[in-house]
Amino acid sequence: MCGFFGLATSHLERKRIRNIKLAGLKPGEHRSIKGPELSTFLKALGF
Repeated sequence: MCGFFGLATSHLERKRIRNIKLAGLKPGEHRSIKGPELSTFLKALGF
């Protein structure tokens, strides 16, 4: 995203997206979102 605006990124730390915590995920990794975590996320988005 920074590159799109012509900005350089020297350090990027992923913390969370809304209620979904990203700690421990390595670059390129992903994990499933389910249960109460998914319900809370969808409710916050209006679904």
